Amino acid sequence: MPRASVVMHRRVLKKIRNKQLPTREIAQCLGQLTDGNSRAKGLGMKRLKGIDLPVFEARVNRDIRLVFTTQPATVYREKGGSDQPRMTLVVWDVDHHDDALKRARRIDYDAVQKLDHLSLTALLHADAVQEEVHLSKLPEYPWVPISIVQQEIAPGKGVLNQYRQLRYRGEEWWLDQAARTEVESLRDAHEFCEVDIERIDEELARIAQSSEDFLLHLLPEQMQFVRKEGPLLLSGTVGSGKTTIMLYHLYRRAKSNPAGRYLVVTYSPTLTGLCRLLFQQLPGGSELLPRVHILSYEQLLRRRFPDAQLVSYAQRRQEFRQAYRNAAKRWKLLETVPKPLREWRKTHPNFWDEETPWAEYWDAVKGQLNWNTREPLDRDGYVSAVELPEQQQEHDAIYESLQMWFHFDGEDELDLSRKWWRERNTILPEYDGVYVDEVQDLCEVQWMILLHLVRHPSGLFLTGDPFQALRPSGFHWNRLRARLRQAANVEDGSLGINLRNRGQIACFLETELQRFKKLYALEHQPDYHVDALLEGLPPVGVEAASCPPEQVARWLGDQGALIVWD
Repeated sequence: MPRASVVMHRRVLKKIRNKQLPTREIAQCLGQLTDGNSRAKGLGMKRLKGIDLPVFEARVNRDIRLVFTTQPATVYREKGGSDQPRMTLVVWDVDHHDDALKRARRIDYDAVQKLDHLSLTALLHADAVQEEVHLSKLPEYPWVPISIVQQEIAPGKGVLNQYRQLRYRGEEWWLDQAARTEVESLRDAHEFCEVDIERIDEELARIAQSSEDFLLHLLPEQMQFVRKEGPLLLSGTVGSGKTTIMLYHLYRRAKSNPAGRYLVVTYSPTLTGLCRLLFQQLPGGSELLPRVHILSYEQLLRRRFPDAQLVSYAQRRQEFRQAYRNAAKRWKLLETVPKPLREWRKTHPNFWDEETPWAEYWDAVKGQLNWNTREPLDRDGYVSAVELPEQQQEHDAIYESLQMWFHFDGEDELDLSRKWWRERNTILPEYDGVYVDEVQDLCEVQWMILLHLVRHPSGLFLTGDPFQALRPSGFHWNRLRARLRQAANVEDGSLGINLRNRGQIACFLETELQRFKKLYALEHQPDYHVDALLEGLPPVGVEAASCPPEQVARWLGDQGALIVWD
C-alpha cells in the first residue's frame, strides 16, 4: 500500500497535457515518492535552498523536475478497513530543472495552510484547486462535441464565474465559461475556456508581490490599475511601474478572454523586446503570444506596408542635417533667399538653430493632425495652430522654408502613417485590446491610428511620462492628454511611487558618500544610509512645488533620507 497520496495543482495537470510532458516518467517518479523510495537511484530528491517552507524537487528525467511539498498524517478511510494515516504529497509544478527554484518560490503559502487545516476531500470539491491523482493513469480528457457543451449552457446567459457540470462518456466536466465557436469539437477543459476572473486576480497579485524579478514586482496599491477598465491613460515617471502594470493588465484580459486578440505597441524596439521578455515570464505567457502581438511601431508599419522601402528615422535625420546646412548658407545672403521669405529675413538675419526646423518638420508639420478636420496638417492648419500674429508669421516662414529647401526621397514612418491615416476608413478594429507604452514617444497621427485598431474603447490602455519633453515643437503632456480625451474619452491614472530606480539612487548615494569621506577623512564611517535605502522601503518622488524639500526634511527627521535633484 502506498505510504502517501498525491494531490496535484490543476495547472500542473493542464501543463502536462498542453506541453505533452512525459506522463509515464512523471507517474514513475510519483510512484517512487509515494512508496517511500525518496533515495531511489536517479530520483535525486532534495530540498530547495533559499525558501522558508520545505519545498522539494525530484528528478523526472534529465531535463524535467517535479516541485512538491508534503503534508503529514492526513487520515483516509480505506475500503473495507479502518482509518489509515498517510502522507499527502502536494505537486505544485513540473518544469525544466533551471526553473524549479523559481517555480517553488511562487507557491501559494495560503493554499499550503489550507491543506493543513482543511480535510482533503473538502478542499478538492469546495475550492477545485487541487485534484487527487491516480498514478496508474494521469488524466487524458477525450474529445467532446461542442453540441454536448451547448446543451448544458443556457443560450444567451453569461456563465462567467458560474460553474456548470456536464457528463460525457461517463466523465464529469467542470466548465467556468462556454465559448461560442464554429468548430465541431474542442479539446479538454482548457479549450472550454476555463475562466475565473477572481482566481486570475489572486494569481496576478501573488505573482506581482512575490516575484524575484524586480521588473515584475508591484505593490498592492499599484494592482488597482491592473483591474481597472479602459480607456485609461496611466502617467508616471521612469521606474514607476507603468510597463509592468500594463503587461499585467494585458495578461489578465488575455487570460479571461481566450478568444481575444491583443496588440502592444511601443516606439522603441528595445522597450518592445523588454515587454515581450517580461510577458513570457508570466505563467503561460508564451502560450498567449500567438494572439498577443507585441510590436514596435516600425514593425506594425511594415506589416501594413510590406512592400514599402521604409526610410529609417536616423537616415531621415541625417538627410535633414545636410539640407539644413545648405539652407543656412543661403540664408546669409538676402539675394539668395526666395521672395516669400525676404520680409522675414530682413528682421531675422540669423537662420533658426537646427533643432527648431527639425522639431517643426517632424513633430508638427508631418506628425500632427488638424483637429477640426482630422486630416493631416496642411499650411493653414499649421499656421493657425498658434494664436499670436508674430508666432503665425514665424510658422508661415518655417513652413515656406521647409517647402523650399527640405525635400527628401523615399517614405519614412510619418509619410506612411499619414498615408495610412488618409485610408482610415479601411482600418479594421481587429483587436480586443490595444496597449501603447510611452505614448508620448509617438506623434499624433501615429497614436490616432492605434486608437482605430481597438474594437471598443474599454480595450484601450495607454501609458506615458508627463515629465519628459514630449515634443520640442510644443506638443506637451497637457495637450496630449486633452487630445486623447477628445479622441477616446480616456480616464487619467497617476503613479507617484518609484520602485525601479532604488538601485540607481543607492549607487548614486554610495558614490557621493565615498567622495565626502575622502574629502573630510571620514573613511571609518559606515554607509548606513545606503544600507537603509537598499533594504528599506522604495523611494517616493515629491513635487517640490507642492512640498518644499525643507518641509520634507523636517518631516523625515532621522527616519529617512532626502535627495534633491535641481
